[in-house]
Amino acid sequence: MTFDINNFKNLPKKSNRYQKQLSRIKDNGLETSFIEKAIKEADKNLDENINSFIIYGDPQSGKTEMMIALTANLLDKKNKIIIILLNDNIGLLEQNLKRFSLSGLDPAPKNYKEIMDNVYKINNYEWIIFCKKTHLIYKN
Repeated sequence: MTFDINNFKNLPKKSNRYQKQLSRIKDNGLETSFIEKAIKEADKNLDENINSFIIYGDPQSGKTEMMIALTANLLDKKNKIIIILLNDNIGLLEQNLKRFSLSGLDPAPKNYKEIMDNVYKINNYEWIIFCKKTHLIYKN
């Protein structure tokens, strides 16, 4: 068997990531109605050209699962770059990166530090980028 690069060009676009995330969450015995409601509201905001979201809630209230599902939905709708800004808690950044990675969401999330190298080309790929808020604000 010979290697043929053409087998990797123009791979079919991923779809149904949102439904896969809802299924994953349900398979873990969790309720998804609040997530589905939030996604519908987010879609409505996008239709009105509101392009950013703030997600807040009590600890252990399902924020991360909702963010994963929202990200999947945004990727299914052909958004190429999703930037998730978090508080400057390094533990929170690592926890969210891990939870997003374990969700099986494709593409895998990246810490902003991972893509600062000029080797990475942002265009033509899908990205989920995690960044601490003050790093983004004060770095310039």
